[in-house]
Amino acid sequence: MLSLRESLLEAQASDVEHGLQSLLRSCQEQAGLAKHMAENERKRNHHARAAELAERAREQQANVELIGRLLDSGNTATHPGQVAMGDGGQSEQAGQ
Repeated sequence: MLSLRESLLEAQASDVEHGLQSLLRSCQEQAGLAKHMAENERKRNHHARAAELAERAREQQANVELIGRLLDSGNTATHPGQVAMGDGGQSEQAGQ
């Protein structure tokens, strides 16, 4: 049986994992939108704006990769002794 401290740490780890998954989806959406907008701006010969949007898409994609690595590692613990996140987020990611 888990102690109260362990239960709280597991709940906190779960909250962190769900927060990271939400952030991951948001960054994915932002990267896709910025890429799409950059393509549209290029077609309209607005190359400076297209370059800005393409850079934003690259930045968001880098965020996606970083957050994905955090989730894959299954270890978002920030303090020694914290409970790691079980399956590394695989259960919810598999359903996406």
